[in-house]
Amino acid sequence: MQKKLLQQERNCLHPLKVRLLLSVICSLTAGSQALSQTLLQVDASAPLVAPVSGHLRMGTALSPAGKTLGINNQYLLKDGQPWLPVMGEFHYSRSPADSWEAELSKMKSAGINIVSSYVIWNHHEEQEGIFNWKGNRDLHHFLELCRKVGLKAVVRVGPWAHAEARFGGIPDWVVNTMPTRGNDPQYLHFVERLYRQIGVQLKGQLWKQGGSVIAIQLENEYNLTGAGEGAAHISTLKKLALQAGLDVPLYTVTGWDGTVYPSGEVTRVVNLVVA
Repeated sequence: MQKKLLQQERNCLHPLKVRLLLSVICSLTAGSQALSQTLLQVDASAPLVAPVSGHLRMGTALSPAGKTLGINNQYLLKDGQPWLPVMGEFHYSRSPADSWEAELSKMKSAGINIVSSYVIWNHHEEQEGIFNWKGNRDLHHFLELCRKVGLKAVVRVGPWAHAEARFGGIPDWVVNTMPTRGNDPQYLHFVERLYRQIGVQLKGQLWKQGGSVIAIQLENEYNLTGAGEGAAHISTLKKLALQAGLDVPLYTVTGWDGTVYPSGEVTRVVNLVVA
C-alpha cells in the first residue's frame, strides 16, 4: 500500500517533495520496523513524469516588476520555479478595520504567504443597490495592507460564499425574489453588478498592477448540476469576472464536496495549503 501511495505521489509532486515524503514515511515506520525486524524498501528509481503546462486558461501572470506566477499539472510556479506557498483565511468584514494590519502581520510572521478572504455579498449590499465599502467593509484598504505586510491575496468573490453566513452571504432580497447559483438572467444581472463593484475595489491591487491579488475564487463548494447550473455556471461567472476587470494569474474553485467546474478554466484548491 505504501509503494502504491508513493507511486501516486511521485506522479504529481516535485522531486524535492518526493524526497521529503520518503523521509516522513521512513521516520513514521521506524518504530514498527524495530518491533517487527522487517526492512522497508522503496523503489524510487523510475524517471519522474514531466509536468504538463499550457492547458489551463488563466489570466495575466506578469507583474510590473517582472515577476511571474504560473501553474502546471503538478505544482504552482513562481518566476518559473516550483512554489509551495501556505494560505490562511482572514475575513476582513468580520474584523475591525483598525485590527487588520496587526492581524495580517501575525499571519506573515507565522509563515503564511497568502491570505484569502470572502467578499460576503450581504455585508456590502444588504439593501438592493446600496453598496457599503467603508470601515470594516473597505476591501480596497484591506488589500493595500496585504501588500504592505508582504502577503499575496486570494479574493473569494462568490457570489455564494458559504462563510457560515445566511444564504451563503447572498442578500435576502435576492434569495426572496429569484433563483440563485445558476444562469438565471435576473440573478446574473445582479451578480454582474456586484462583480463590477468588486472590480472597482480591486483597481490597482491586482498582481499585474503591482498589487497583492494573485487569484480569484469563483462561487464556493459548488456541486449543482441542474438546468442552468453545473460547469457552465462557473464559466459564466469567470466571464463576468473578466468583464469586471478581474484579470489575475489564477482562477480557483473549492476542490471538495463533489465540486463541478469547467475543465481548463479554473484550478481546484483544497484546504488551506495551496499545492
